[in-house]
Amino acid sequence: MINSIQAFAIPVGETLLPTSICDQFKNADTNIGQFLNDSTPNFQFLDDYVEAENTIIKLFEDFAEGIYGYRQDWRITSSWLTSNSEGDMMYRHNHTNCIYSGVVYPFTYSVEHPPLMLENPIPDLSSFGLRVDKPGPLFADYVGKHPIPTGHMIFFPSYLYHYHPSFQKTDIARKSIAFNFFPNEDFGINDSLFYTHENRNKKI
Repeated sequence: MINSIQAFAIPVGETLLPTSICDQFKNADTNIGQFLNDSTPNFQFLDDYVEAENTIIKLFEDFAEGIYGYRQDWRITSSWLTSNSEGDMMYRHNHTNCIYSGVVYPFTYSVEHPPLMLENPIPDLSSFGLRVDKPGPLFADYVGKHPIPTGHMIFFPSYLYHYHPSFQKTDIARKSIAFNFFPNEDFGINDSLFYTHENRNKKI
């Protein structure tokens, strides 16, 4: 009998944002470009929704505490609304200058709307050509919930590439709110100590 253990897991968090928080976005201005290069979006979108932003941070801090084993303050460094009304695919990308990223779906969704896909980076680290038609659970990509439930929220390491495929156009836009996290306090020790922006004038 041989046991298989997950020695080096990539943590991805899932939860549901409360309905009372989702309702705060009902009147959000969604008249924006479909892709980030179509317009200049508001990259501090959640600043206008303080209760929602604080709730998201609190939920993420609970998630991060379970990963790292200690409580730490985090902040959302950027957040923005995306709206896809044409059914085009979201291009494959990852996020930089942050440690974790997240996305929440607080709106109403159609069964045509595809879930978020997170690429598993592990197969690219191997010289062995795995079959991709039936990957095992340790090598499979993450596939978000489908159909997308209102309030579904995902946290993932920012280095993970993600995307969603194209879909049949409906009378409902596929809208989401994305955000990035960074610690909101000094972290590290000795020569690896890092001071956050708020404490940039400190000296070692």
